[in-house]
Amino acid sequence: MSPIKQQSVELLQERIKSLRESVDRADALASVQARTIAVLEGSLAMYDERLAEQATQVKIMREAL
Repeated sequence: MSPIKQQSVELLQERIKSLRESVDRADALASVQARTIAVLEGSLAMYDERLAEQATQVKIMREAL
C-alpha cells in the first residue's frame, strides 16, 4: 500500500474511533437524561397528589363554613 493510502486509512481509522467515542458519550448522556426525566415525572406525580389532597381539604373546609 502506498504511503498516501496508508495515511488515509490511518486517518479514517482515527475518525471512526473518534465517532464511536462520541456515540458512547451521547448514549451515556441519553441514559442520564432518561433517569432524570423519570425522577422528575415521579416528583410531579407526588406534587399532583398533594395538590389533589389540598383541594379536597379546601373543599371540606368551605363546606364546613
